[in-house]
Amino acid sequence: MSEVLIKRKDKSFWINPNFIQLVSQYICQVFEANGLHTYSKEIQDMYIDFDLNRTGECLSFVSIVFDDISDDTDKATIIEIFNQAKILIQSLGNEISVVSLNEFENAKNDPSFKLMNWSIPVKTTSLVNLLNLFIDLLNDAYPNVLGNVNFIGYQPISNPNVQIL
Repeated sequence: MSEVLIKRKDKSFWINPNFIQLVSQYICQVFEANGLHTYSKEIQDMYIDFDLNRTGECLSFVSIVFDDISDDTDKATIIEIFNQAKILIQSLGNEISVVSLNEFENAKNDPSFKLMNWSIPVKTTSLVNLLNLFIDLLNDAYPNVLGNVNFIGYQPISNPNVQIL
């Protein structure tokens, strides 16, 4: 699968959908730990998007629609969820092992939803930095009209136009 565009208003970046699926896993864990019923309809709709991302059920359309968050209260709520997800991810240590990544991939309901066999661990700092980019988008602080991001260890070639998380 090619990269997906994550955007809000006129700011955006391209990223590998595997990383969106993975970060969605931890975001959903925060939603579920807090109780979905505690959130507004718009935030519950965001949960559905993240859940579809993590399960692979949106195989051809991994996405996060930040433009749907227009209310300041909902924006503050989703940012708090992202901050809680950062704490959860940081509690995992320095990296997520290949074994854990492949367990995540193998837990998908349908074998056709599995995107890859992971062969490189993911640095937890990369996931935290991705969540920081989400927060920057929501706060209208992300600087790029059309950026490109990748995770440490996953960049195929050195490219000064790709931000390494």
